[in-house]
Amino acid sequence: MKINSNNHVYETLPNFRNNRQLPEEEQIIIELKPASKPDIDKLNVKISGIRATDHEIYPPEWKAEKIEDASREFVASKFVSIRGLEVEGVGEIKDFETFHKEAPPELVAWVAQAVMSAAELMAADRSNFTSDGSETVVEE
Repeated sequence: MKINSNNHVYETLPNFRNNRQLPEEEQIIIELKPASKPDIDKLNVKISGIRATDHEIYPPEWKAEKIEDASREFVASKFVSIRGLEVEGVGEIKDFETFHKEAPPELVAWVAQAVMSAAELMAADRSNFTSDGSETVVEE
């Protein structure tokens, strides 16, 4: 079986509102790379180290902020590009920081979850959908 490498960039169509049924020029397309097992292990070690810091010196709020920072940086490292998302009062979103701050939370959460699963990225890959948004056969 031949599969994509962890450097493969998936052009995903998030299942957000009716995104997959929209005309191609109106779709939200997010390009993402999957996390590798070593990537995930490294993130977990980093988070464990933050949690293990002395609670008398570092308050829980500091730990929570550092864990959020580490998680955001991790997801940002797997985020390649975005097109087709425009937020009222902000304009077209083109980078991860603006996406993280301004996009709907369920869309941001989907990206954070999707990079952790090559299967999720394959299932959401644009090549798996016809022009009317119906699914083609997905091989996993």
